[in-house]
Amino acid sequence: MLSDQSLSSYEVPYLATNLRWINATDDEKSQYAGNAESSDVSHPMTTRATGATSIIMDGKWDPRSQMPNQSSILKTTKLVAVRLSMVPSEEELANGRRPSDKDECPTVSAEFGKLPPVIKKKIPVINGKGTITTYDCYILAEAAMTAGMYEAQDCEVVSSNSTSQSYATCSVSRDDEAVKEDWLHSLSLDFTSEVLKYSVLQNYSQPWISPDLDTYVTGMLTMGYHASLEYLDEKTGQLYRARIL
Repeated sequence: MLSDQSLSSYEVPYLATNLRWINATDDEKSQYAGNAESSDVSHPMTTRATGATSIIMDGKWDPRSQMPNQSSILKTTKLVAVRLSMVPSEEELANGRRPSDKDECPTVSAEFGKLPPVIKKKIPVINGKGTITTYDCYILAEAAMTAGMYEAQDCEVVSSNSTSQSYATCSVSRDDEAVKEDWLHSLSLDFTSEVLKYSVLQNYSQPWISPDLDTYVTGMLTMGYHASLEYLDEKTGQLYRARIL
């Protein structure tokens, strides 16, 4: 058993992301922003929480075609949607203002500050009577991703105060050239949106919201990817091995 503060080397999941904010008109898939059917895998459920982040898939998820058949290093670009706010706002609606298709999404957000100067996507919110009650505003980004496994050095082992398990804290510098092949990266990205949805619903992501939208979204994608990969790793039995140096 490893003792506290001992240093080890571990092969850990690696995900590096570069965001490019785009006009919603540049990608026809932007019409599916906020549509759980286009981002979730198993139990589609929509959340309209501020900061909700999702990856819009190219089509409905098909488990028969998504299972990995070989290991590789993944280099891909995904369309990411982030919910900002709604127009009219709750306060404006309470004061009797009615929604209009001429309403524009804000350029400044109370949560994220000044937003990237791109065209946002307005998605109508419709009640059971077919009436538009408001519009949700989303900002879109192309996320260029590199995923695989990485040899993390000098990981510090720390014992948990609440369990009998030990954990390792690793600092991984970005180095796409040192990434190794993995089996579960594509599948993990497929499940990332669902992980992020429940993180937002349980307010786990609220402390991270800040005027630095790039850091927030990159951090959310990284967290969701690692969480979904860990879950899939346990379910498939492909446990990643640690090597003590």
